[in-house]
Amino acid sequence: MQAMTTVALTPTAHSPKRLPGDLAIWFFILAEMLAFAVFFSAYAFARAKNVEMFNLYQETLDRNLGALNTLLLQSAGPLVVAVWSLLLLGVRLTLAQAAGVLLSMAGVLIILMHGDLTKLSNIEFNQGDLIFIVALVIFGLYSVLSLKRPGIHGLSFVAFTFGAGAACLI
Repeated sequence: MQAMTTVALTPTAHSPKRLPGDLAIWFFILAEMLAFAVFFSAYAFARAKNVEMFNLYQETLDRNLGALNTLLLQSAGPLVVAVWSLLLLGVRLTLAQAAGVLLSMAGVLIILMHGDLTKLSNIEFNQGDLIFIVALVIFGLYSVLSLKRPGIHGLSFVAFTFGAGAACLI
């Protein structure tokens, strides 16, 4: 007969308590939380000082636009990444992947056009739409190029990416 061995599931005195994952990612998460707190505090302070202005501009917002842009981003993102992957890496979609992307895009078009696809001929783009499209193309490019990132630490790569993004905002 074989003897049964019991394994203790509680930490022993020799195993130090650690956070799961790489310590660098926890610094990154804390930095993001701090940045969010700073930006949210600045927003709250500005809103408290200019209540009338915020209320006036809030009335002019299109409340459905955020949902539509999110829908477009979520459905068009894979298509843009697939195009960049084909152009830069020569990676082709499988038939199932292509069908998924096309089905997603068709669904979005049906939703945006309220089922009337003849409205496609009347589409007009404003400055915000063009900025959104450019951002989508840049995001797709970043997604594909991040596969070829240099052999540096992940946190160093993220810091460089954030720094380059901040430099573009200046």
